[in-house]
Amino acid sequence: MCFFVNISKIISKLNTKYTNKTINVSATNDAPYFNPSLQDQQVFESEALNYTVTGADDESDTPYNFSITTTLTSIIIEYVSNTSAKIRFNNSGLDVASFNDRGNHTVYVNITDSGNPLESTVDSFNLEVI
Repeated sequence: MCFFVNISKIISKLNTKYTNKTINVSATNDAPYFNPSLQDQQVFESEALNYTVTGADDESDTPYNFSITTTLTSIIIEYVSNTSAKIRFNNSGLDVASFNDRGNHTVYVNITDSGNPLESTVDSFNLEVI
């Protein structure tokens, strides 16, 4: 991006010189963020988890890439749109929590934009299965 700015130097009250200067402004790709922020979740055994996470980005560098990391192997993330994804259970094809899922689990969610360079943010929430 390039802007032209006219800078004047006042030599005297009657004599003004104008000089053209070039100022280069480089764009910055800001990392995306969760909007709203991630909230802890609680589900009972045999209940479904349908938690939608939504991202935002100052430059609107969509589509976003979402991924999750957790020790709980029975949850997956699915894309809903260019800016959101749904976290849910996948226990043998069923979208409900099972007996083996009980306990407290930290779920890390990564969101990456499609800007140049790629920027990402990781946040987490607690998932309690009762």
